[in-house]
Amino acid sequence: MTTPASCSAAPAHHSLAITRAHAEGDAANLHLSGVQSAPQLVGERRFGMCGRLRPFDVAGAASR
Repeated sequence: MTTPASCSAAPAHHSLAITRAHAEGDAANLHLSGVQSAPQLVGERRFGMCGRLRPFDVAGAASR
């Protein structure tokens, strides 16, 4: 099987390196992680891929 010239294995190798680091107890890659908070919109529920829902305003999300 051949891979297109535009396809790169670099992302897979990067993910493997992170997984190996975690296995060794190194979680330095998580220093940029964070939690976002977005208020749920009130009002009428809308149809979505998972049934009826009230969407969240992620544009107005605040970091914690």
